[in-house]
Amino acid sequence: MGLIKALGKRDGFRFVRGPKSTLGRGVFLYALIDFWKYYTTAKTLSFEAIAHEPGSPGRVFLLDENDIADRLLDLEEFTEGAFRWSETAGLKQVLRDVPLDGDIALKYAAFDYQPKKTKEAA
Repeated sequence: MGLIKALGKRDGFRFVRGPKSTLGRGVFLYALIDFWKYYTTAKTLSFEAIAHEPGSPGRVFLLDENDIADRLLDLEEFTEGAFRWSETAGLKQVLRDVPLDGDIALKYAAFDYQPKKTKEAA
C-alpha cells in the first residue's frame, strides 16, 4: 500500500501520506464502519473525524483529504444508499441508514476480493 518508505540504507523510515490506489472501496468502508462503532448511537460522522481522529480511515491508511473526499463521494452508489455523503450548509458528513451490527463491514470488504472477470479469447 505504500504506507512506509525507507530513507536511505540506514536512515530510518517515513510515513507516506496521500492517495492509495491499492486500497479498495470495500476495505475503506470496512475501516469506516469499524471506526464508526466507537460512535454507535451516531447516525452521522463528520469529515474531520473520518480524516483525522485516531483510528479513523484517514489516519490508519495515511490518506490525504482529497482522496478521502473522493472515496466518500462514491459511498451512496457503492452501498446502495446505506451510507451517503452529505455536504449541506457547509457541513461535510457521512450519514448512515443501517445499523452497525452483524457482518455489515465484512459484506462490503468482500467486494474487493471477488474474482475479476477476464475476457475470453475469441
